[in-house]
Amino acid sequence: MTIDQYFDSFVWENYIECKSDPGSVRMAFNAAISAAHIADHYWAYWRRHDEARLYKFKRDVNNFREWLNKETNGASEDIRGIANAYKHLYTKGNEYSEISSTGAIESVPLRHSSVSELFQDADGGSETSCVVFYTTRAGVKKEFLPVIEVLVNYWRKKKDNE
Repeated sequence: MTIDQYFDSFVWENYIECKSDPGSVRMAFNAAISAAHIADHYWAYWRRHDEARLYKFKRDVNNFREWLNKETNGASEDIRGIANAYKHLYTKGNEYSEISSTGAIESVPLRHSSVSELFQDADGGSETSCVVFYTTRAGVKKEFLPVIEVLVNYWRKKKDNE
């Protein structure tokens, strides 16, 4: 699968679904997982097909990840943290799922749970909508959708320019 095919089939489709329901933690996780893994796919693809593209990173995937994080103003690391947090969901009795690692998405609606929803005033009016937030390693709470947009737009532009 080429990088463009991966982007079109997974990253873009999951992002569009997430935008259609910005309060869905399931859609946020799906968007985060596909967007975080395109970096790995990019690395593996060019390693197989044209390793010269990777020389500026000294053939080290960690150098590439650091560079990508700078290019996206930290969005890449945040989204990767959320994708990794998905692998570490622990069920606590019959109450709710809890995420305790970096990139934790907290206070979101989950089926059959007592977790409260975070609401944000949609446009200054009385109507509210549910949105997904996460907490960074530094303890900063951020809204998910604007951050995933940075990463998706980075890859979309890269795809259009290659």
